Amino acid sequence: MHRVLPGLVATLASAAGLLAQFHTIDLGCGTPAPVLLPTVGTRLDHGLPYSLTAWNAPVGNPGFLAFGFVDTGGTPLGAYGMPGCLLHPDPLVSVLMVSAGSTAEGTLTMPVMPGGLTLFAQAALVAPGANAAGVVLSSAGRIAIDPWMSADEHVTTSSNRFGNLTVLDLPELNGVSDAVFMARRLDSNPTDIGVWFDPARDRWTIFNEDMSPMPTSERFVVVQPNSRAQAFQWRAVPSNTFANYVRFRHPALDGKPAARVHVTKLYLSGSGLAGYHTAPIGVWYDGSYWNVFNQDGSAMPSAAAFMVLVDDEDLESIASMTVASPGGSEVRLASRSHEYSQNAVAYPIVTQNWNPAGNPGVYNNHRVFAWFSWIPLFQVGDWRIVNDGSAPIPAGASFNVFTVDWLRRSEWLQAMLGSSPFPQHSLRFYSPAVPASWFLSTLVWNPGGVPVGVYNDHESYVAYDQNVGNGSYWGLWNSDASVLPMGLAYNFLHVNRGADGLLAEATAANSSGSDLTIDFPPLNGNPGAVAFLQAANVFATSLNDHPTGLVYSTSQGRWLVRNLDGAAMPAGAQFVVVVANANLSPNCQWFTHTVTAGNLGSTPSLTHISHPLLDGNPNAKCVVTRVVGNGGATSRYPIGVYYSSVTQAWAIHHQALSHQMPIGARFHVLVEAP
Repeated sequence: MHRVLPGLVATLASAAGLLAQFHTIDLGCGTPAPVLLPTVGTRLDHGLPYSLTAWNAPVGNPGFLAFGFVDTGGTPLGAYGMPGCLLHPDPLVSVLMVSAGSTAEGTLTMPVMPGGLTLFAQAALVAPGANAAGVVLSSAGRIAIDPWMSADEHVTTSSNRFGNLTVLDLPELNGVSDAVFMARRLDSNPTDIGVWFDPARDRWTIFNEDMSPMPTSERFVVVQPNSRAQAFQWRAVPSNTFANYVRFRHPALDGKPAARVHVTKLYLSGSGLAGYHTAPIGVWYDGSYWNVFNQDGSAMPSAAAFMVLVDDEDLESIASMTVASPGGSEVRLASRSHEYSQNAVAYPIVTQNWNPAGNPGVYNNHRVFAWFSWIPLFQVGDWRIVNDGSAPIPAGASFNVFTVDWLRRSEWLQAMLGSSPFPQHSLRFYSPAVPASWFLSTLVWNPGGVPVGVYNDHESYVAYDQNVGNGSYWGLWNSDASVLPMGLAYNFLHVNRGADGLLAEATAANSSGSDLTIDFPPLNGNPGAVAFLQAANVFATSLNDHPTGLVYSTSQGRWLVRNLDGAAMPAGAQFVVVVANANLSPNCQWFTHTVTAGNLGSTPSLTHISHPLLDGNPNAKCVVTRVVGNGGATSRYPIGVYYSSVTQAWAIHHQALSHQMPIGARFHVLVEAP
């Protein structure tokens, strides 16, 4: 085990506004030992400068900041004249640190790397006379690079509950005493909860504040924010505690009445800090600062502590809002956001907010929880906020709510239309799913590489069918409303919502002729971007029965959705656009394929594609988007992919074999990775 400094990062973060996901793992060496922390205001993100500051550094002396992917566990440096010093990173890169009095700062531009990757950092600073080498080491840090924000359901069992608590076993939290996360109960129970890091088990726990036994089969949601989120631990001290509330001081909150704040009760062990806190809580803005308060007006315990999360643009939640109660037994979330309809694993985090935007508020002296109401007869359901004990929620009571992506990775699917005595117009491929989901699709002629497949020479779209009587589901339709042939198969990709994507709808403002202009920062000014297009109908006002593709406009500096047959883009037509980059998912790879004379097949309607994940793999999955190539070359007909058992390779082909695949046409190809 590393020597962890419980609460050190949290305390400094509270005071200086530092970002979460930087964890101190060793004390360093020196008198005093320099403390390494993120520089105030630095942002942990791909491609941006990331600065670390060593505090208590030898005055006026330079140093080096080392980064590596591996923690050595602490390599002793006594043999190098530095007794008591432990080097943690296995250095891959080092940068010069610039001295400014008793601090020294080093900056590294963060490379683009998959989410969840971890770096380790430590500073070596010149300190004449400190030891034989004249060098001291700072504390070491573990830096999580934009991990996926995750929501996990924890269920109590006889093996994980002990007295009034249940032990969590989540890899990202195990052994991390300064972690910040939100925990909420998913079942009605009159007992309030808190979280506590158990040093004996080296695990986080959820406990009943009133000391009552933790029942079995109790469900909780645990949400861990992404690394860019503003998140910190905060404890009550005399200077910030007033009657029934504790004041937060944080740059992400101070002077911001519209901020959305979430809190989880925290039990801190040792030094007389521990204390139980049974009152229902909420947050409120006093005109300058945010506070957490007891709804019943009782005095705030002197040992109270909290995990605090700021719901802003850096949190990357997929459904975030503040809702007010109309009065009555519950607040339905589905009426405010589609993410909460039909999605049993949305796992909303709810915090009572007394006065959103600084307006006078309403008290609700009850513990609240989110509940998924499922009606088996109609196969429908949605999320609701309710009070424990079914007490009415007063009109005007307000709640901050957010949920995270229920897909940590993009989910690949393959669906086939089975036999039926009746004509079928839709291929049902996903249920249940919420209307706000993103899907990409491509026809696969012969899944598994079987010798014979099925054609469908029609453009298609995906849509959410909210058919209450027969259940709601996602399906695929032909754009001209024709019947789908039996045995038809499609590859589908259910895109994680942490990806860079949008639902683009044609309007008079963004459309001209056959083009719809996409104004989306990850694509703007980037002609080399790889993106994917899917015709969709999410409560759309019109359909677009025309072949579509992507083209980059140099004059506009924008990507366009184009009707490739020259037809006018109808107002109300909808398209899912997804950018292939590090935010998509680690189980996706992508490339651009250009049709050449060398990769045309013996049948002129197809072009052979090659990729290590495709070649020789008849069960591979991929989706394809048409892109206008040089000179305007493009495929203007319905396409699909098929696997040749002869060449042991995949190809893109026109559904109508008579149509030539034009040389110079381009395709963006997205492939399922292991």
